[in-house]
Amino acid sequence: MDIQIGTTKKLVFVLLDIAGNEVTGLGSTFTVTYSKNGVAFVAGSGAKTEVGSGAYTYDQVADETDTQGPLLYEIIGAGTDVQRLLYEVVGYLSTPHLLGTIFATIQDIEAFLQIEITTPAQILSAQRALIEATAAIRNYTHQYLGRVDDDAITLDSKGWTRMFLPELPVIDVSAVVEDGETLTVDDDYKLGQYGVLHRIGQKWASGIQIITITYSHGYETIPDDIVAVCTRAASRGYQAGLRAADSAGVMGVASKQLGDFSVSFVSEAGGGVGEGVMGASAARMLLLSEKEMLDKYRM
Repeated sequence: MDIQIGTTKKLVFVLLDIAGNEVTGLGSTFTVTYSKNGVAFVAGSGAKTEVGSGAYTYDQVADETDTQGPLLYEIIGAGTDVQRLLYEVVGYLSTPHLLGTIFATIQDIEAFLQIEITTPAQILSAQRALIEATAAIRNYTHQYLGRVDDDAITLDSKGWTRMFLPELPVIDVSAVVEDGETLTVDDDYKLGQYGVLHRIGQKWASGIQIITITYSHGYETIPDDIVAVCTRAASRGYQAGLRAADSAGVMGVASKQLGDFSVSFVSEAGGGVGEGVMGASAARMLLLSEKEMLDKYRM
């Protein structure tokens, strides 16, 4: 989420224990720390309150948002797991986008690479890699995949007896309006398999942007194979960032030597899966084997 530089927000979040249960009764005793642009965490000085049912708030102060770049918060209280909130401080407030469900976690990267990701810079790098891997999966499958409730879409119609809903899996259809007329489930339409919406007794009205459908779709729990692909893709991106940082952004560094300092370079033919002459940005988002795993979700 973007925050305009120099402005402040009231952060709202839920604190959970390691089992995923809401932790209540902390009042303002929980601890808030923040890191700007990957530097060391410092204690936040804003007001803290409990609003009930495990939900808490923290009021940002101006010196927390006075620098452009990533802003990471870590919140923890007695008996709670760490809650992390990531923002981007920008010079102007850009149009917000719905990031939604991220398909894997930092803990998944840690388990896959058998490492610990603990410093602010490492956490921010891993978060970015996860966001980019999730976006790559969505782009490849042409599907949002995460659960979305009451999503309203307006579609063109060719006047067939079937309408194909674009996001799968379809959980339910709550409303259908055809050319200004609200239809009744079972009498006028019925949801079939694979996101097919059938018109009963007649064909759908034909026209451009003529049918509005409100429906819920996506996975409440992301399937394991999607989590696995996201974890692997994000891990590659994270490791590519580490290699780039280790070589100060210089592309194709193969080895270094400290005494009588020397650096050797290696080139890589186009199409390789590493960095090569193209740098860390050439680390592939999705491998062929991963795309094959995702093909069953692709539309």
